[in-house]
Amino acid sequence: MSTNSQALTEGFILYAGLIIALGPQNLYLVRQGLNRSYLFTTVMVSSVANVLLVSLGIGGLGTVIATSKPLLLITTLGGGVFLLAYALRSFHSAWHGQGLSEDGFAKSASLTFKSAILAALSFSLLNPASYIDTVLIIGTTSGRYAIDERILFGLGTILASTIWFFVLTYGASRLAFLFKRSASWRALDMVSGCIMVNLAMTLLNHQSALIW
Repeated sequence: MSTNSQALTEGFILYAGLIIALGPQNLYLVRQGLNRSYLFTTVMVSSVANVLLVSLGIGGLGTVIATSKPLLLITTLGGGVFLLAYALRSFHSAWHGQGLSEDGFAKSASLTFKSAILAALSFSLLNPASYIDTVLIIGTTSGRYAIDERILFGLGTILASTIWFFVLTYGASRLAFLFKRSASWRALDMVSGCIMVNLAMTLLNHQSALIW
């Protein structure tokens, strides 16, 4: 395997392993798929935002953040707040859950095109997990490659994420029939909330030396 092919493959494999983990962005894509609401728009906006983050990472921003305590502290606290806020939102939805009845689909369909874009951008650009995966991990890992190989490494990660976004969103849309009961939505929201709390605590604990 040539060095260029190796860089592309390693980027694909590394990010495929990172992105499969359930996080705010993946859970949002699942929800959009289940609601069958602006699927293509959601996937494309998420993919474009991911291209931006990967580009920043392989461009050197990840190394800058990783070596700067103030920046690392800010991103850590911001990420923890975002995750906890999303957890509260999920628990609230679980308490007031409803199934994908006709009313549920109607409510989903009432979302505007602009709202779908803004939500996808929020879960991509305000999501600490995305920055950790793309800017920090991908960014610092790509540093061992020459500039041309680093670009191929980044393309590999972008390819992995785009494929995953399409598979996750459109795959979830095929499972909408399982969520016609409110109990299914409540379970999903409870699991989402617990995952977000765990991620927030892990993130804050990992950087506790910067906070205390």
